[in-house]
Amino acid sequence: MSVSLLSGDGSGAPVNQNDIDGSANNFIFVQCRLGFTSNYATNGDTLDLTPLASFGLLFANFIEASIESNGGAAGNPGLAGGNYQYLLGTTLANGKLKIFATAGTELGAGAYPASITGDVVTLTLVFRKLRNY
Repeated sequence: MSVSLLSGDGSGAPVNQNDIDGSANNFIFVQCRLGFTSNYATNGDTLDLTPLASFGLLFANFIEASIESNGGAAGNPGLAGGNYQYLLGTTLANGKLKIFATAGTELGAGAYPASITGDVVTLTLVFRKLRNY
């Protein structure tokens, strides 16, 4: 896998229950880091969110995703005017992560550069809580 979900604590461990906040009345927030290895594919890499299903988070309850580049490496997309975008798939398993190295210019296919692998990228996901009426 080229992009993986990691714990938000920076330990490099997989995403876990400590990354999930269900304290809001109707929403569940998940914050985790993204880890980049291998190669970037044209039109984005698949970002598999199925590890979240083990915590009871369902695709049907998914509301939104936001991605923040917090620096870490010179020339990272956040500093160069680019960004990271999550494109919703049809399941938790097949969404896409697109990377724009600069404004309007997608990262070229090939090995992830150090500016990406050294970047601290935080993914925030919002799910609606399941409710019993």
